[in-house]
This record gives sequence, C-alpha cells and structure tokens, in this order.
Amino acid sequence: MKKPIKNVAAIHDLVGVGKAALTNIIPVMSVLNVDVCPIPTVILSTHMGGYGKPAIRKLNGYIDECREHYKQNNVEFDSILVGYLGDRENVIETKNFIKEFKRQNNLVVVDPILGDNGKLYSGFDKEYISEIRCVLGDADIITPNITEACLLTGYEYRDDLKHDDILNICRNLADFGCRNVVITSIPSNEDNIGIAVYNCGELNILYFDRIKGAFHGTGDIFDAVLIGKILNGSDLLSAVKCSADFIRECIKYSLKYDYPEREGVMVESVLYKLRG
Repeated sequence: MKKPIKNVAAIHDLVGVGKAALTNIIPVMSVLNVDVCPIPTVILSTHMGGYGKPAIRKLNGYIDECREHYKQNNVEFDSILVGYLGDRENVIETKNFIKEFKRQNNLVVVDPILGDNGKLYSGFDKEYISEIRCVLGDADIITPNITEACLLTGYEYRDDLKHDDILNICRNLADFGCRNVVITSIPSNEDNIGIAVYNCGELNILYFDRIKGAFHGTGDIFDAVLIGKILNGSDLLSAVKCSADFIRECIKYSLKYDYPEREGVMVESVLYKLRG
C-alpha cells in the first residue's frame, strides 16, 4: 500500500532577501515529504532584522479568499501552521480559516510571533497581544520563544527564570486552550539554551549547547521540522529534539562560510540530514 503524502496550510509571511518564514518552511517540509500550501499574510522585501525598514505589501482579505476557494473545492489539510499575521484583520481571517478546516485528526500549530530578546517587535502593541491570545485556543501546539511566552502571559521576562517559573508560564499558556506548549530560546547560562515541552501537565526542559551566532529564520525551521516529523509519526518530544538538532546543524554549516547572519542559515545545504 502506497504511503500518502501529508499537506500543510502555512499561513505566514513571504520574504524576499533573508531566509525566513515561507522561504524556509517550504524546502524543509518538502524534504520530509509534506506538501506546503503557502498562504502569505504579507509580502516583504526583506525580513525585519538587519536591513532597515522593508518594502511591505499587505494582503488583507487573501486568507478569506483562499478559505472560500478551498472550501468550494473540498480541499482538506493534515496540518495548519500559523506564523506571522501582523494585524487584527489577518488574525480574524486566520481564526475563520482554522474554524473551517480544523478536524479532529489534523494538527494545528501556532507560532505567536510577537517579539524576541525581551522586547515586543516594533509595530505591535498590547492590543495585538490580546488578539493573538484568541488564536492560541485553536492550537494543538504553540511554539513561542521565551519572550513571546512572557508577553502573552504577562510574566516578567528575565534571564534567570527557574524551573517553577517556566512551569507557571506553561500552565498560563495552556489556560488559553492549547493542548501542548513548546517554548524555545530559554536562557540557561553562557554555554546552554533550553526548550520547554509541556504536555498533559508534564514539563520537560531540554538543554542544548549554545552555538554562537544570531541567525534569523531558525524559528521557522523549527516549526517546519516539528510539524513534518509529527506528521510522519514522531511523538512531540522526539520531534522537538530533532528540530533543535537540525537547527544546530544548519548553524554549524553556515558558520563555515563568510555568510552574514542576517541572511539566515544555509538550510538547503543541510536538508539531506532530515532524510531517512
């Protein structure tokens, strides 16, 4: 019997220069035998880090148009990935999209992209944080970084958060209605960085050696590997480990070259490590 090919609706931004968002998601999922249906929320000439203010083309209304077209053609999805939305209208359209295509046996992953390094991204405010909270309850898995987790819960961001702090943050996030919480970029010390996995009330914090470098777009790669591995049969904890290990391989490879960090990582050259 032939193995079916899984598919994902990826609601995210599309970037020109700088590997991020859909540019990273599509090749990673493809090599994991997962078809990607890209649904751009906004088109940018570059990503938001290191290039100054990009040229931006908003696509409000496009998610709704896709939803109606797919509904007419009886399209179904094995997973829905929600990434950068950018404004309230896209949040509302995304909630309607999930409502239309969410099934009992498919996987909804929400990456609530709000900020990093303890700060909210420019252009966002407390009202937008409230809007994003409304999408979390539709998710099977959410994947905020530690900054976003604190912003969403109102928890004070610190570099010295303890195990009990992380547990409380995870519980608060789960109270929004999501089933599983994965928090990335948890500070540990100069040599380590952590990923929290909260599943069915149990918290595991995985620690990895910190690799120097601040490459953009690694969170999108993390989401893509996570979903791809789960759709291919991995459990959540194993998928998280694989995602983190693959990003490390991407960074190590990129550091061998004179390759600006703002460009992202050389993900295509490392994709073969996901096969098998």
